[in-house]
Amino acid sequence: MDLHLHTPASHDFQDKDATYLDVLRRAEEKGLEIIAFADHNTVAGYTAMLREELKFADWAPVLYISAKTRQRVEKVIEKALAIQGERTKKIPTPKLNSVIRAAMQAHPRTERGRTLRIYYATQTGSAPPTFTCFCNDPRLVHFSYVRYMNNTLREAFGFDGTPIRIHFRGRDEGVPEE
Repeated sequence: MDLHLHTPASHDFQDKDATYLDVLRRAEEKGLEIIAFADHNTVAGYTAMLREELKFADWAPVLYISAKTRQRVEKVIEKALAIQGERTKKIPTPKLNSVIRAAMQAHPRTERGRTLRIYYATQTGSAPPTFTCFCNDPRLVHFSYVRYMNNTLREAFGFDGTPIRIHFRGRDEGVPEE
């Protein structure tokens, strides 16, 4: 199966025994963009298998191209440029807080009788988009709730092809330095 990766991590990843999944995981951990593309002859069943293996990067687009005939090769550059726009997108704080508030109302987070309260959220970085939510107790935030918020932000604002980072801080902890 021919799988080709576009990610800056593939340039500084020297381990010859590493699999493409190792490279993709490293790219996601570093907050880098990912585009997976495969020769169009491998399409049958490949998307489902790729999505299954790349659960941690389900936001990464998959493009099918033909290196031999150069069919759809220009789509790689188009997609890379579109992803760069998504990576540097700025979300106004009022819009962000409106989406976060609605998400909390739809699915409140409670643990041991305590309810998570997010007082406000702000975008604290880009490339990758990074958000900080100020709340009553960050220990109440379960990884599944971070995933829920991540999916909510993607649904509201896009961010196709790029990871999103969400940090939860206590009210008095301040904004993290990136």
